[in-house]
Amino acid sequence: MDTLTAALNNMFKSVGSWAAYLLAVSSLGTLTMALLQAVKDITPVRRMYQRYRMRQFLQAHAEIAKKNLEFPACWCRAEDQLLRLATNGDLKAFYSLEIEKLCGQWNAALQIVIEYPSVSMDLLACLSARGELEDFRMISMHDLPRQLEEKN
Repeated sequence: MDTLTAALNNMFKSVGSWAAYLLAVSSLGTLTMALLQAVKDITPVRRMYQRYRMRQFLQAHAEIAKKNLEFPACWCRAEDQLLRLATNGDLKAFYSLEIEKLCGQWNAALQIVIEYPSVSMDLLACLSARGELEDFRMISMHDLPRQLEEKN
């Protein structure tokens, strides 16, 4: 332990001071974060990555839905349904969102799917793939009544 302390003390003596070292490290961190943010904002990297991960999620959960829920969910249709509900089908608009906003759009689409499951059965199956079969059947058979829709 004493050798570690001595090594650190020697390192900081050669750097000059703790303040200079911390300033250099924090400046490097700030510059790195600024460059990463610029890459995400200027290039389609964010959109490509988020779409890749979403497709992986939907593919995996479509397979799980086929086994657990006995529903032949199609992940391609589920993605189309999600995009239609979240951003009126605009792929770039959805996947280019910052992750917090993307999750907000995802949640808004999920609320619609729960209220009107017959419109987006593939998406419902993918989202509830790990749930109970009886719960899936109960939700999938109960669209929000049209009378309630007109009163609100």
